[in-house]
Amino acid sequence: MKTANHTRDSARRGADLHDRGHRRYGSRRAKPSARKDLGDDMAGQVLVFVVLSLMAFLASTQQSSFLLRMPIWIAGAGFLALAALLAFQMGGHDAVFAAVSDAWAKKDDPTEGVLFQALSTNAPTVQRYITPLLDLLIVFGAVLGVLAFLALTPGEFLERAFVRPLALGLLGATAGAAAALAIVAIALGGPVKLSQYVGLGDPAKVYDGDTFWLGDVSVRLLDVDAPELRQKCRAGDGPLADCGRFAREALGVFIAGKIVSCLPEVNRAGRKTESFGRPLVVCEVILGNQSTDLGAWLVSSGYAVAYSYGDGGGGRYAALEANAAALRTGLLGQCTLHPKVWRSDSGARQRFVRTGQVPAGAGMTMGDCSRQPKG
Repeated sequence: MKTANHTRDSARRGADLHDRGHRRYGSRRAKPSARKDLGDDMAGQVLVFVVLSLMAFLASTQQSSFLLRMPIWIAGAGFLALAALLAFQMGGHDAVFAAVSDAWAKKDDPTEGVLFQALSTNAPTVQRYITPLLDLLIVFGAVLGVLAFLALTPGEFLERAFVRPLALGLLGATAGAAAALAIVAIALGGPVKLSQYVGLGDPAKVYDGDTFWLGDVSVRLLDVDAPELRQKCRAGDGPLADCGRFAREALGVFIAGKIVSCLPEVNRAGRKTESFGRPLVVCEVILGNQSTDLGAWLVSSGYAVAYSYGDGGGGRYAALEANAAALRTGLLGQCTLHPKVWRSDSGARQRFVRTGQVPAGAGMTMGDCSRQPKG
């Protein structure tokens, strides 16, 4: 029990290593490229022209001469026409027209239309976006309320300069957000593949020491291999300990309540996903102005090892693993099979659990196995 308690205490000390980890292990991930393709450039131009048209239309409502207001209105119409022209050049509108045509054809019973069915089916998917949207609307509404209160004083400056434009903008933003969520729910744009995953770390969403959920996506840390969830470890002929559970707990404690930002990357074998289809990612854990490479922290703290690609290399974290092993940090003070061996060799797994025997040869074990029988 002493060995198991020691391992459990090591896992619980994961949070105590947080500040040291932030100082020692900066981000190693590649920054996203600033280069934009033609579609992105056109989308930005469309947005600019739409904003200019709305500003021109608003300016044309000011009380002044017709000869001054008419050219402003024409300019707004021109900006809007340019936006529409560029938008149609981007393509991707066929699904919208087809859905609208279907809705018109089934106007007698809208529930039979594809729009209604897609909305009702996919509503739970977009429901998680509604709460943050409502939070933003409440904040803007509070600002509008304060300005409206200040506008109770004599004069119309605040009403004209701030209250009325902000009220109109808030109504427009609400309608636009509702339309955007509806489009997402209908899935007219096709499936979305994220280029970055960001969320708050949640221990309840950690599966094991190198796999967890961000939002509705399960991600797998690149170049890191933690003990499997039910993997056991031991020191000498001591009792078995749940090193897989300890690794999961350490990861959960470290990311709990902190921003986790992950970028997909390709591993040395040229794969973007692991065997179960999860994206391979390099993650930062962010707290204030400090950020920590999550994979580096796990390996350096002894809760994972560098992933073995079978070519003699251990990826970006091999040096950190060697240092942690020398210090017998975390789980590396005990012995277990290398996670890849635990997964793939049932015979070696059973012998280790029954007798503590480990296979001979480099790269077959994890931690200090000097006292274990070899076979």
